Amino acid sequence: MQDCFHKLAAFEPDGAQVLSVYLDMSPHMSGKQPWGRTSTPVLRNRLREIERTVLPRHPALDGFRKDAEKVQR
Repeated sequence: MQDCFHKLAAFEPDGAQVLSVYLDMSPHMSGKQPWGRTSTPVLRNRLREIERTVLPRHPALDGFRKDAEKVQR
């Protein structure tokens, strides 16, 4: 896992938009799927916040929406 973080940290986007997400989805001791109540809404809210920063009709908006959908799946 640490190698993955180092690789992401060293990535140079060269002007491209990059969406990088890390969620700790490990099961907790309480409940069947506590990540469904905590991590998922946090991710969804953050993606909405980011989407609002992209100008309407900007070419990056469609790409962001596609990437956000993939991340949520």
